[in-house]
Amino acid sequence: MRISLLFNLFGKPAALAALGAVALRQGERLHALGPPTEFPTIVGGVMAQLGPLLIGAAIVWALWGVLRLLRARAGRGIVCFTCGGPMHQRRNRWGAYQHCLNCGRNESLRH
Repeated sequence: MRISLLFNLFGKPAALAALGAVALRQGERLHALGPPTEFPTIVGGVMAQLGPLLIGAAIVWALWGVLRLLRARAGRGIVCFTCGGPMHQRRNRWGAYQHCLNCGRNESLRH
């Protein structure tokens, strides 16, 4: 298993979880600053409520990546003919194609 595969599947969810943790911590700090009618306190309350939602979304996104990886390991789903890794379907101006998240191979869907 290549490091790029792990980064492609779990890099963005990890960044979202880190953003959620920062929002939660900073939101709690801002919320504790003063009376509930001031702007920093209101923003802190919103950030404190948004943090767990971001962390939850990151967990769901990471579980989806695990599911894709397990499906590719079992040979189900869209798998690469070269390495057996999970593939992602994309579309650009030349048409639809599949991109392997493990080896980086592109395969046209036109033929």
